[in-house]
Amino acid sequence: MLKFLQKRKKIIVVKLFKIVTYSEASGFKTEAIIDFCLDYLGVDIDYVSWNYGNKTWKKYSSFKNFMQKSGKETVELSLYADENQFLCFGNELLNQMNVAADRTGTVELTIYLNDGGFGQHFYSDLFKKISKVEIFDCGYVCSTTKKKAQAHDVIVNVHNIDITNNKTFDVKNGYIRDVYGHNLLNLNQLTQLGNLPDNIAILSDISDDLKLWTLTDEEIEKVKSILSLPIEEGLV
Repeated sequence: MLKFLQKRKKIIVVKLFKIVTYSEASGFKTEAIIDFCLDYLGVDIDYVSWNYGNKTWKKYSSFKNFMQKSGKETVELSLYADENQFLCFGNELLNQMNVAADRTGTVELTIYLNDGGFGQHFYSDLFKKISKVEIFDCGYVCSTTKKKAQAHDVIVNVHNIDITNNKTFDVKNGYIRDVYGHNLLNLNQLTQLGNLPDNIAILSDISDDLKLWTLTDEEIEKVKSILSLPIEEGLV
């Protein structure tokens, strides 16, 4: 069994969401997104777990070869580098049968990074280039300093709580669950920022439909108070 986040003291969590119908879930550009992330971040993958461990590989190229030959769809994918989880992808609707045409679900992409002092410019560039491959509806960047013994539970909970939180589906209508150091917001979410002071509501363009909102720790507390969001730190 791989030792989860064994060498990491501080973990940066980059998370993106897309609300989809079944047809959109089936047409999601999974391989293109994963390929981009690996190339952009320069990561060499040494372990691949596909569809909740149904199959595993030691090389990402072997996984890609399998996918090209099998034509099967990816419901869940976990990639590891140096015995640390690097990326987790989930497309939950594809794990369901006889799904109604109007049923919605989430596509989620989560990237785990060591704390390398990444700033607004890095995340802005990352999100801009991801948006050229596939458009997401919102996202965020946060960090955790949980002890190594707790790291596995922290990462698992980030994924599971988001999936089971039905309000996640309302993000296209403007719902904001929480605020973080870096927030990727859609146009409807931006309407929630109307009551904020101008010096706090500073945004960077990512695409026609997305803006990046970067906050200091002090600003996060002010925003939570103004928007009546939970004051306690959360990962979802």
